[in-house]
Amino acid sequence: MAVSSLVIIRGSGRLAVALPRSFWFATATAWAGGIYYLSSLSSPPSEPSYLWAWIANMAHAPLYGLLALWLALALPRADSDLGHKWSRLDPKHFHLVLWSVVAYAVLDELHQGAIAGRDASPYDLLTDFCAAFITLKVATAAVQDVTPKQMNRRLIRGVLVCCLAGLAATFG
Repeated sequence: MAVSSLVIIRGSGRLAVALPRSFWFATATAWAGGIYYLSSLSSPPSEPSYLWAWIANMAHAPLYGLLALWLALALPRADSDLGHKWSRLDPKHFHLVLWSVVAYAVLDELHQGAIAGRDASPYDLLTDFCAAFITLKVATAAVQDVTPKQMNRRLIRGVLVCCLAGLAATFG
């Protein structure tokens, strides 16, 4: 019998909140440093294919989705509807994480724009925003009364939105 994405997400979440919040804050900080490093690299001298450019633009989604997740795991914990501790993702904390990730993305795009052969793109910011928003919505849904089918739909829509944002960044 196949294990549903909801079971995997909830199980991973329970393991993640067992670690101290300071661990996740340090992870988010290190991750942001890794993003900064990647933004410091100059692009290759030859023009990449559209496929390669799309893949590179879509890479923003996991980078910023995981940054949002690590920051969410650094939030204070509260009892969830499922009876265990979970990161507090009420609207106030949800928006705190979301706009923190977007602010970092803006700073990173400005940094990237100063690197030879690179540019700053509002479309990259769109991909970063979509990834952070979708990640936080999935994390929020994981402790709500959702079915595996509803979670799968949410995940599929999220991947499609990030793919479309990467496509906009490629041709925008």
